[in-house]
Formats: sequence, C-alpha cells, structure tokens
Amino acid sequence: MMSLDSEPENFSHQIEYSAELRTNGTLNDTEILLPFPEDERFRNAVENDSEDPNVTISNDFNASTSITDSGYLRLDIGDFRPETPEERFGETEFPDSFNESGELRSANVSGIRKYTSYDFYIRIDYNRSINTSNGLTKEPYLVSNTTECQNARESGCATTQAYMNYETGDQTYLEFDVSLEGRNSWNEGFSWQGNSYRQDFYNSYYDNGYLTGSQDGWVTLTGREVEGDGTYRRD
Repeated sequence: MMSLDSEPENFSHQIEYSAELRTNGTLNDTEILLPFPEDERFRNAVENDSEDPNVTISNDFNASTSITDSGYLRLDIGDFRPETPEERFGETEFPDSFNESGELRSANVSGIRKYTSYDFYIRIDYNRSINTSNGLTKEPYLVSNTTECQNARESGCATTQAYMNYETGDQTYLEFDVSLEGRNSWNEGFSWQGNSYRQDFYNSYYDNGYLTGSQDGWVTLTGREVEGDGTYRRD
C-alpha cells in the first residue's frame, strides 16, 4: 500500500511556455520579441538545440529563435501566410468558440476565425515537484507588471510587453497570446488530480481588440497570474 508521502509511478511535473498567433492575412518580414523565463533549461532549449528527452519543442512558424541580451525570446518568422483548417488539415468544420464567460462567441467581422492558430512551445519534464504555491517567485516565470491593474493581486490581473514588427495590409488583423504554466499531476483511482501556477497574457483574445495593419513597436499584453490552483496531496 502506498504511503501518503510517496509518489505514484504516474506522477508528472511539467513547466510549459507557449505562444500562439492567429491572423487573417500575410505578414512580411516578421519579427516578434516575447517575455521569456530567465531559466537555464529554457535558455538551453532555445540556444543549444537540446537533445534532452525531457524537453519538447514545437515551432509551427518554422521560426529562427534566439534570446536577446535583455532576455526576450526572438522569433524571426520572415514572411508568413496563414492557412484555413481546410488548407492545413483538410478539415471543413469549425469547432464552437467560447468567451471567458463560457458564452458562445458571435461571428467576428475581421474574419480571423476562418484561419488556424500557430504555436511555439517548450515543455520541460522535471523529476521533482513544481512549487506551484510560489511559482511566480520560486520557479521559472515571465516578467510582468501588476501596477497597471486595478486590484492587481486580488484579481490576478497583470500585464507584460511584447515587440511586434511586420508589414501587412490595412485589413489584416492579429491576435496573440503568451503563457507559462507549471503543474504537478497524478492519477488517483479513476481520475486525474493536480495543481498549478500559470501566467496568461493576450492582446485581444477575449475583447476582440485585435492589432490591425503593420506593426513596429511594443504592445501591452493583458492577462492573469494564478498560484496554488488545484488539489494538493497530504505529506
């Protein structure tokens, strides 16, 4: 019989960094700078093409990646043309899309939802528990600002900055988000349990305030930060 201070074999510990982009038009000469965790394993994943079996990287953009002197992740995407689900996957049906309140989103005049989203992510598996109760100080995290938010820590509201540089048409819309999540998960009986900390920042996802036309400058991404979310096992 397993004691309460031992871990089941299917216990997992992961931290995942991800960025997602969706647009309805071609972007030319595209360069994006994103907040990135100041952490050796994440940096090695970008700079050294790590063959660590505990590191998984996905790069839908086929972007060249590097870390700037100030610690931002640089995605050199170049010319980028989005595809519809039918073009990319052979799919013709669109899943329903819901807003933050769980309500079905109405059709958007931008036409941006006709195109698929593209991701860049790094997922790292750890052989230790993630400190999800204090993840924003004790674990890899994204630099953020809570002073721009009303009732900052009470609501979890926070902002961060990203740099966008690309040429496109005046009727091209873009939505973008970047996030980091650390989680512990395990199986108990017939259900999965777990806990996490996370940061989610976006320019438009819930309020349809898309970036429009060409960009060359810093953009404020607004979102939420959460620590200690979920279930904790007794020691």
